[in-house]
Amino acid sequence: MMSEAGHSLETIAQSRRDTQAELTDLVRSRTELECIVEDLCAANQNAGGRREDYEAELEQIEQKIAEKEVSLEELTPEWEEQKNRESTEKRRLDEASAKLNLLFGKQGRASKFHTKVERDAFFKA
Repeated sequence: MMSEAGHSLETIAQSRRDTQAELTDLVRSRTELECIVEDLCAANQNAGGRREDYEAELEQIEQKIAEKEVSLEELTPEWEEQKNRESTEKRRLDEASAKLNLLFGKQGRASKFHTKVERDAFFKA
């Protein structure tokens, strides 16, 4: 009986030591986690003011973008109209240049040849 009690006491003592070691590990882990949480909270507080500034700046930029998009939508029809007008005027200018070149060509031949006979003779030669 005494030996059984001694053996039980030894088993309980070993169990107590194991539990104590486990408790020490858990306390150490809890302390580490508390430090990590405190560090994260401090970092969040330090970045918190900047984050609000960044969010405010982002909101202002998004608002400016929206304003510019509205302005662009208002200008787009006018731009298309001007583009079409430019294309039309360019085509008219090209046509006028072609007519002018034709007239200069006729004028050159008229000043070079005094009669149709001279002109025809030149072209036949």
